[in-house]
Amino acid sequence: VVLLRYYLDGKKTEALKRNQRDVSDLDADRNTTYPVERSGGTYVAEVYLVLDKYYSKVFKYKKESILDYISRFINSANMYLNSIGSNSVTVKIVGLEIKKTKDKFLMRMKGRKDKLLADETLEQFRNSYGNSREYKESDLFMLMTRLDIAEGDDKSYDDSVTGFSMIGGACTIYKAGSFEDEPHTYYGVYGFVREVSHLLGIVDDGKGPYDWIPGNTGARSCSPKNGYIMGTPDAGNPNVQYNHYHYSSCSLRQFETFVRHQDCLTKLNYKSPKTNIARGVLPDKYDMKHICKIMHDDYENVEYIFSAERLQRCRFRCASPKDFRNRFVQFEHFIEEGAPCDQSVRGDKVCRKGVCQRRR
Repeated sequence: VVLLRYYLDGKKTEALKRNQRDVSDLDADRNTTYPVERSGGTYVAEVYLVLDKYYSKVFKYKKESILDYISRFINSANMYLNSIGSNSVTVKIVGLEIKKTKDKFLMRMKGRKDKLLADETLEQFRNSYGNSREYKESDLFMLMTRLDIAEGDDKSYDDSVTGFSMIGGACTIYKAGSFEDEPHTYYGVYGFVREVSHLLGIVDDGKGPYDWIPGNTGARSCSPKNGYIMGTPDAGNPNVQYNHYHYSSCSLRQFETFVRHQDCLTKLNYKSPKTNIARGVLPDKYDMKHICKIMHDDYENVEYIFSAERLQRCRFRCASPKDFRNRFVQFEHFIEEGAPCDQSVRGDKVCRKGVCQRRR
């Protein structure tokens, strides 16, 4: 879910920063080696997923409940990722670790225990698992957390971060990444997609190339304002809102460049996958009232504003009665891929590429 803030007087403000941004660690090992050429075939990113204690606790640590939600979450994410190139890429969960105790790799901010330090946590996470078979055999190794990822320290920090990873880290020792999600909401699907994309060698739209990825041309020619997956989401702009579900031409070029020099996505590297993600299941519940409240908990009395017209375009609106200047505030959001968008009795429609349509 991504948003823009509007006031009822019609004046648009800057994009709301909270819970919108993801960060990529650019300190790569320039001695990382890549295979010279890839073989043909469908791209499959084998992902090992670790759920921290604070996330798993909401599900009461029940594996069956967690697997049901993760299946729907990953299938929604794959609807974004399937549009990444001439051959689609699919995330395959090859392992799932449900943590029941606090781990040392969770580097929380002093005085703000709900804040997770982005860089420090990723480094410790990588160090904790780096020598394990699971880490070595997977293409990506991801931490899923309910805590609020932030950059900085307790004196000065930015908590608009939704994930953290390294550009082009897939299949190398830098394959680790982290992302936020609030259980039962699918709020983190978009952030997960962006972190996977970063790990697969794609920079944010508007950013320059990274010369340690052979042939990477960056994305300076693609404006982030066009609202593609790796750009700046703009649910309030009808001219770009459908771009939210697609990659820009710059992203496509970077992905094709990455896989030309990295063949792990065309081979099944994980020896004994044990996690069975149910195919075909999509988000069955999408409580927009609840999402409005958790997304804007810094505002009082935030409400979901029903609009059949917005639902048809896979968008919804939240509103807060008044801000600190005594003005009414509204927030525009996208509905995630595969989520239900039909408020009728039948309820048989879901979002696909920004259009509310019948289930296939």
